Amino acid sequence: MNKEFQARTTDDSSTNADGNSVSPTCPKPNVSGWVSVDDRLPETLETVWVSDGKGWTTLGCRSDYYEGDDGKLHWCWAALLSGNIEEEGGVIVGDFIEDDWNVRFWHTV
Repeated sequence: MNKEFQARTTDDSSTNADGNSVSPTCPKPNVSGWVSVDDRLPETLETVWVSDGKGWTTLGCRSDYYEGDDGKLHWCWAALLSGNIEEEGGVIVGDFIEDDWNVRFWHTV
């Protein structure tokens, strides 16, 4: 792991992206406000900065969808499709495309 992502914090989150319990002192990036996806996920469809921690950063969101006969909930990341973003009712929105993006960190906008 890159040493610049070795800082610690006291986050009150108790579950990670997999729904497992996490310690409030899990490693996080040393850039204020960045959150590891292993510690916590943003709200569904909340526009956030997403990064792989290796130089790729863009605007994106977490997208939930149902799949299969069992109706089981799945989720994936969506990244900004175009450079067009706007505000609607106090919320930042844009055209995003779902894919298997290698997102490791996110930050509120």
